Amino acid sequence: GDAAAAASVVCSHMARSPRGREVLLGDGFVEQLAKVLAGGGSARAKAAAADALGHLATVSSVAVPNSEGKPVAVDPRAVIANAGCMEHLVAMLSMPEEECVFEAAETLEILAPCDVASRAAAAAGATAALNAVVQAGKKGRVAQRTANVAYAAYSLYVGTGGRSGRRPVR
Repeated sequence: GDAAAAASVVCSHMARSPRGREVLLGDGFVEQLAKVLAGGGSARAKAAAADALGHLATVSSVAVPNSEGKPVAVDPRAVIANAGCMEHLVAMLSMPEEECVFEAAETLEILAPCDVASRAAAAAGATAALNAVVQAGKKGRVAQRTANVAYAAYSLYVGTGGRSGRRPVR
C-alpha cells in the first residue's frame, strides 16, 4: 500500500474542520506534508498532500495551544510557506499526473493572498509554471478544469511582483 498517500488523505480530511486544523498545525503535520511533496513518493500521495495544505489554508488564522497550553493565533498559510512547500507545489505543476497539477494549482490559488506564500511562490517560478498549465489547456493537453484553476491562480500572481492581492490581469 501507499502509506504516505493514506496519511495525506487523512490529513486532507482533518484540514476541513477547525479541530483538525488545530491538530495539524500544532503537531507538526505541515512539515510532514512538505516532506511528502518533496519526496519521491507516489503522485497520489503528493496530490493528497497538496489537497490537505489547500484545505488547511482556507482560513487565515487558527488558534493553536502554545507550550503553556494557551491559544495563540497562527496563520496556516504562512506556516505552509515557511515549511518550504511553495517550491514543491510549483514543481508539481510540471508533473505528468494531472491530479497533481490540479491540486498544486488550486493550493497555490488559495495561498496567493498570503504575502509570505505569494513571495515564495513567485521566487519559485509560479507565474511561468501556471502560465504553462494554462497554455497546455488551450492545446487540449490538460482538462479545462485544470486550466481554469491554473488561470485563476496565475491571475493572482501576475502583476503583483510577488505581493499578494487580487489585481486585474493587464
